[in-house]
Amino acid sequence: MVTFPTIKQWFLIGDHKQPRAVVQSTVANEFSPQADLSIFERLKNNNIEVFQLGMQSRMTPVCNIICNQLFYKNTIQTCEAMKRPNPITTAVKKFFK
Repeated sequence: MVTFPTIKQWFLIGDHKQPRAVVQSTVANEFSPQADLSIFERLKNNNIEVFQLGMQSRMTPVCNIICNQLFYKNTIQTCEAMKRPNPITTAVKKFFK
């Protein structure tokens, strides 16, 4: 085991709701029944304090609308730089109203 005696805090940035890894190794699954869990899922499952960011700047507004509805309970906003007029965005917004 590697230790880092001078490090007092770690900051990991990721998302426990992202799709899981696909583990096809039976050896890995036998060694660790949770081999398919991401490190973020493991931390959350072990009551490590997590914070959710409220602003995203990678997905298009259409993707954010869909992800917001399906996974994040409408808590993620899209930064202004990502907002562009788009007919698909309008159609998706109408669909999820």
